[in-house]
Amino acid sequence: MRIVNLTGQDVWLEQGTQKFFLPRGDKAVLSLSCEKQEDIAGVKVSLTKVLATIGLPSPKPKTVYLVNSDVFYNTDRKDVVSPLETSPAHGGAVVVKSIQKR
Repeated sequence: MRIVNLTGQDVWLEQGTQKFFLPRGDKAVLSLSCEKQEDIAGVKVSLTKVLATIGLPSPKPKTVYLVNSDVFYNTDRKDVVSPLETSPAHGGAVVVKSIQKR
């Protein structure tokens, strides 16, 4: 199984005592629309709608896509996973200790 990193960050995937480096690739992001502001206790609140997911390739055999949680929670694709347990690493990278899938 191949893991494609679409988080926008370099990732070290920790598996037991081994770590595998996943270089950052393109970043999958959400296209959002903010509509209709209202006031709640003096704070402006907008209704935000997800219009599309950008940068998430079509499914490929034996490939999963590692994305940020906002993209993960806005898709029901079985080939999309997200970091679940993380810790910071040197140089802006992140260590991913576990991932979640649908």
